[in-house]
Amino acid sequence: MFRKLFSLVIIMLFMFSCSKNDGGTAPSAPSASPTATLTAEWKQIASKTITGRIFHTDLKLLSGLPYVAITESTDVGVITSHISVLKTVGNSLEYLGSPKFVTSTHSGATLNFLNYSPCIAYTEEEESLDYGASFRVYTGIGASGWEFLGSRAYDNYDQDIDMFVYNNIPYMTYKDFNNGNKLTVKKYVAAGTTGWESVGSPGFSSEVGLSSTNKIWVQNGIEYVAYTDVNNKIKVMQHSWIGSTGWTYISDGMPEHNGCMKDIAIDNGIFYVAYKDYDNLNKISVLKCQNGLWSFLGSSGFSNGEVQFVNITASNNDIFVAYTDESENYKVLVKKYKGAEITGWESVGETSLNYEGSNVSMESSDGYLFLTFTNNTEVSGCDEIRIFKFE
Repeated sequence: MFRKLFSLVIIMLFMFSCSKNDGGTAPSAPSASPTATLTAEWKQIASKTITGRIFHTDLKLLSGLPYVAITESTDVGVITSHISVLKTVGNSLEYLGSPKFVTSTHSGATLNFLNYSPCIAYTEEEESLDYGASFRVYTGIGASGWEFLGSRAYDNYDQDIDMFVYNNIPYMTYKDFNNGNKLTVKKYVAAGTTGWESVGSPGFSSEVGLSSTNKIWVQNGIEYVAYTDVNNKIKVMQHSWIGSTGWTYISDGMPEHNGCMKDIAIDNGIFYVAYKDYDNLNKISVLKCQNGLWSFLGSSGFSNGEVQFVNITASNNDIFVAYTDESENYKVLVKKYKGAEITGWESVGETSLNYEGSNVSMESSDGYLFLTFTNNTEVSGCDEIRIFKFE
């Protein structure tokens, strides 16, 4: 059983954490919104060839420096996979700690920063056929360089994990097998048997769908989650301390589209949901919630074809989405909401980003966009991961 708590030094750092940081990345000087002119170009800043097949990436920035967590399998079709974290060094990517330091996972790792140190949330096998939510922080200590924060948040096959760090407090949400495949949210309190406690009741949501991408966000001390239920309806909830579960739906009034929620963003109190729209030929749609009223941002189903690997980021009222489009041979595309186009969205540097890809992840910092994705190489059994910057 993984019941190893952090050293006294790490706990002291947690208890005396630094100032508020909504996104979990290191604070920096106030930055311009990511509005580098649309005539700028995407420039590759780092790449690495990985032996194996990557099926998930998560890009985050620490003081403008890209880090990326990758989840990979050494064999195509193998369910059990490995996790590594890479950081940019010059124009290359280097492992942070040991490569493949997580050797048995069923979920894609999500990445963030705690006290300026990279941290990941994922599921890890503890006993035969028994997977649970786990959280590690890079300390440089031990064989892998990664240590557990508390013990596993919950036992018995927790799936589809997402993580957020607010005020240097980590939160996790996941589909909880022990509670009817509903969502559970945990936050780290450095107390009790595991170090983690539930936010509201465990299993507070309706049943989560098989294809759901579950997301958590914390703003102004309020926790939000988004997911897709078993009826392909997108649901958004906030922790309200009301009722038997302590959570309430804020997705009432949302257009009744069938779809699969992929990513969320909150900017200046406005909630954005990007999803694959089943009612629009699996194209991308973005919903906006302002003052409790839901509406489409631009046209619904504004991509040319069916989308995969959808990301959304919002900063200072600038909203960007990234995805791959089946009708364009799975080319990686980035769009910005402008409101003036036929769909309301226009391409960002399309001529300088001419790659087919998958496993897309996007972030913004200091007025710049950063993008990572993977594509197959000419070498059998290998994938290449690339990081681009729009400037």
